[in-house]
Amino acid sequence: MTSPPTGPSAQARPGAVVGVGGAGADAATFSRLRGAGVDVDLRRLGRLAAALLVVAVLASSVGLFVAAVRHNRQADQLRTGVPVVGTVTRCLGLLGGSGSNSAGTSCSATYVVAGRRYTEGVPGTSARPVGSRVRLVFARGDPALVTTPDLARAERSSWQVFVLPAALLAAAAAVAALSLRRRGAGRA
Repeated sequence: MTSPPTGPSAQARPGAVVGVGGAGADAATFSRLRGAGVDVDLRRLGRLAAALLVVAVLASSVGLFVAAVRHNRQADQLRTGVPVVGTVTRCLGLLGGSGSNSAGTSCSATYVVAGRRYTEGVPGTSARPVGSRVRLVFARGDPALVTTPDLARAERSSWQVFVLPAALLAAAAAVAALSLRRRGAGRA
C-alpha cells in the first residue's frame, strides 16, 4: 500500500488547507511563505488612501479650473470675433443611441483668413448642402476657433463654470482637514 503524497504539490482533500506545511496544515502555516508573514497596518493604509483621494480631487479641481478659464476666454473671443464666409465641404449624418436613430448632422466648412485656408467643423446639427456658403465668426488671434454668428452672440463668460471646481477644492480641503485631525488625535 502506498501512502498519499504530501508537500506543496499534494492534491488537497475537500476542506483541507494546503500550505507550505503540506496537506492539512494549519492557518498559521498557510499565511506564511518561507517564514515571511504579511502584516497590514490598516491605519497607515487608510491615511494613504485619504492622501491619494485628496491628490486626485485636487488634480481634478485644477484641471476643471483651467478648462473654465479657457471656456470663458473663448466665449469672449467669439463674441467679439471676425465674420467670415465659409464653403461647406462635407456633411455626415450622426447616429444616436443604439445606432438606429438620427442624432443630427456634422458639417465642415473651409474658409480663408490672411491667406491661409482653414477647414473646421460648423457648430450645429442641421444638414447643409455641400458647396453652400455659410456665415461664420472666428476668434481674433485663433482663426481655428469658429462658430456661427447666432451662437457667438449667445456666448457669455460665466462664473457658474467655476462652481464644480470650487466644490471639489472644498471637498479636498475637508478630507485633508479630517485626515489631519484624526492623525493628530491618534498621536495624543
